Amino acid sequence: MTNVAENERVKSKRPKNTESQLIFGGTFDPFHLGHLNLCKHIAGDLNVNKITLLPANIPPHKAAAKVCSQHRLAMLQALAQQVPLFRVDGRELNRDKPSYTVDTLEEIKLEKPSLSLSLLIGMDSLLSFTQWHQWQEILARVNLIVCTRPNYTLNIKQLHAELQQRLTDKASLNLADVGQIYLAPSANVDLSSTDIRYQLSQVNTYDSSSVTTSSQVPSQAFNQLPKVIAEYIKQHQLYC
Repeated sequence: MTNVAENERVKSKRPKNTESQLIFGGTFDPFHLGHLNLCKHIAGDLNVNKITLLPANIPPHKAAAKVCSQHRLAMLQALAQQVPLFRVDGRELNRDKPSYTVDTLEEIKLEKPSLSLSLLIGMDSLLSFTQWHQWQEILARVNLIVCTRPNYTLNIKQLHAELQQRLTDKASLNLADVGQIYLAPSANVDLSSTDIRYQLSQVNTYDSSSVTTSSQVPSQAFNQLPKVIAEYIKQHQLYC
């Protein structure tokens, strides 16, 4: 009997000249150089020139963000003005309830049915993907691009059987509209928003003269952020 993944593979062949969109969602609290380097790495690997940053409001599986949604959105918008790779979609921040990925993807597809969507996630998210709300419906709407960990080899047997069936290579990914899972080469990213927030919380205020050299400022944390975001955090005294 033909399996679910194979059925979708047959039905979802990508029409020629289809417009595609790569979405990277997260709380981005804050967005750091690890995120930036990862996106540039994936963009180069897949030959894409735009990545949509999708800041989450109240992720069902996480605690509330430390900084309000308006500041997190403003930081990403400031970044997108300087880095042409990015566009920002703030729709999830307008919701007053927990935000599910499947709902957002459905909205985007309804707005532009011909759009081919891919969702950028980490290896930890792939390993727990079957715990996501309506995970099979997500795969019916997108391809998954998975950022693999440095020096980590995935044991395929760790994955749900259906996810195993959906694994594909880059050439096949380019032919499929939905339902495929591509394990992208590692980007050697090893930064943590949690660690950065902790470092920034160790002071009561940031020095007004510099975000990188003042002895009052946890310069190591600021050096892990895009400059425009470091400047925004300093200006608005966030996380301290």
